[in-house]
Amino acid sequence: MILRPFPKVSAAFSVLLLSALLSPGRLVAQEDRPLTRSLAEEQLAELEAAYRASPGDDENRRAYAKILYTLGNMWEANDVMAPLAATVSSIADDVFLGARLAYLVGAYDRAEILYERLRTLSTPDSELQVQASEGLLLVHYQTNRYDLARGIELPGSDATGRRSLLAFMKKFEGEPHQVEWMSSERVTRLPMINDYTEPGALPLFRLKVNGHEVEFILDTGGDRLYIDEEVAAQVGIRKIHERRSRYAYTGGEEVGEPLGVADSVTMGNVRLTNVPVIVAKWKALGLTSDGVITTQVLKQFLSTVDYDAGELVLRERAGPERQEFLASLGGNPVRMPFWMSATHLMYTKGSVNGRSGFNVFMDSGLASSMPLVILDETVEELGISETKVEIEGTDYYWVPIETHGIGSLTRGATQALGNVFVEEDAYTSGGFFRDVLVSHQYLRHFGSWTIDFETMSYYFPEDSRERAASPITSPDTGVGDDEDFRPGNPEDYVGSYEVAPGVSLEVTVEAGEVFLQAPGQQRVGMKQVGEDAFSIPLANARVSFERGDVEQVTALVLKQAGNQTRGLKR
Repeated sequence: MILRPFPKVSAAFSVLLLSALLSPGRLVAQEDRPLTRSLAEEQLAELEAAYRASPGDDENRRAYAKILYTLGNMWEANDVMAPLAATVSSIADDVFLGARLAYLVGAYDRAEILYERLRTLSTPDSELQVQASEGLLLVHYQTNRYDLARGIELPGSDATGRRSLLAFMKKFEGEPHQVEWMSSERVTRLPMINDYTEPGALPLFRLKVNGHEVEFILDTGGDRLYIDEEVAAQVGIRKIHERRSRYAYTGGEEVGEPLGVADSVTMGNVRLTNVPVIVAKWKALGLTSDGVITTQVLKQFLSTVDYDAGELVLRERAGPERQEFLASLGGNPVRMPFWMSATHLMYTKGSVNGRSGFNVFMDSGLASSMPLVILDETVEELGISETKVEIEGTDYYWVPIETHGIGSLTRGATQALGNVFVEEDAYTSGGFFRDVLVSHQYLRHFGSWTIDFETMSYYFPEDSRERAASPITSPDTGVGDDEDFRPGNPEDYVGSYEVAPGVSLEVTVEAGEVFLQAPGQQRVGMKQVGEDAFSIPLANARVSFERGDVEQVTALVLKQAGNQTRGLKR
């Protein structure tokens, strides 16, 4: 049950900012005006012309690389910056930007060398040295070398969440994410056990954690493996640390999250051992799955989400299985590069309403029928502010979109959900523009998509271009309206409905409208569509009320994303 229309959009590990280029929390243009995408694109044309005219001028090269970075053109920025960001460079800002770009595009060996160089160029305990140490920490994290964290210290506050990550890595024993194949074929196929085509549904898989069967959704917007705290206790997760995090599904409130270790995670014929885990108050907030398969798990494999076959396919990252898969894509697959920021945030390039060059956050875990989340600044850039439709009873709004997509896979008209991100300065907090988010509801239409961390590439089937051009139908709430029903008395439904020990859904009425509220979440308005039956269009859910012998309401049943939850009225 996800009454907010998504499991989370979080910035538990917000991204470092370029110290010489950016003011904290925002990009800055001339005369201290906020740097918009339009203004940055104008500057790009000027700076590129200067660079092309005099490529040997270091100032021209440096300025051009910085504006490319700001606009999210990471691969080109990395190439332009490389001559200035060398191991012999004595200009700290050049080394920092070079290290940052190398990290984003997955060149971890080079990023490590440059961050080490940056530490030698900076004074002890300076902001620059802290940034260099944080960069090294992230490199060690991505390369599964947690033991090297013991040589890193991070003084000061934990605004970026890096100190918590450092403490966890220092307490972690052994190598994380050890892969054990249990057959000669280095491929495993994990079936989707639900109807992922239902509005708002996310693919659900059955796997084993410490030998216990669990059911996890898939979410590329998550970091380490997530598991519900009650389930974690049942399966024996060893807790070694705790952090504080904010999520959309907690209404932006900080919650404590134990960090621990699963001895094993078995997915078909592959077993991961010594797996880092985040323990979350998942079911207590009304969510129904046991946990989440996340980016750091997928990163250990060549991972394909195959919607046509209804399965998650995990292949060995390097080896003959990889080559066979690439060959199976045909002569003209759709390939697009991506970069990864912070611990797990993957971005690629896309377009909205015919405007190209946007930075698209690839988060398959958005549980909504809308395929997009849009930032306020992007709405302004597109000139569609006047089309905002406020969603009653929530902080959200939606806007109509004419076209949307990533790479060459442009689809037609849809809707985008706004005011979702919970962190401040979500648009610029990474030092580059975060324009829009695409989710499972966009990705599933292409049959499959593959994440290749060896080359930092996404692959889509050859026929994806044709699929992109297929007509788009209006989102289905999953609830059929009954025009002949006789409305009941709204006051009949008011009360608390216990769905688990100590966990209740609250039903209230205001001005004749019925609202439903889950713990820690905003209340959402419900539309009556039948006798004792309501829909929640925002969450693509249906709520029906049950009556007893004396016609009094005794229970409710909530159906959403293929799940059903029943609560008794107290």
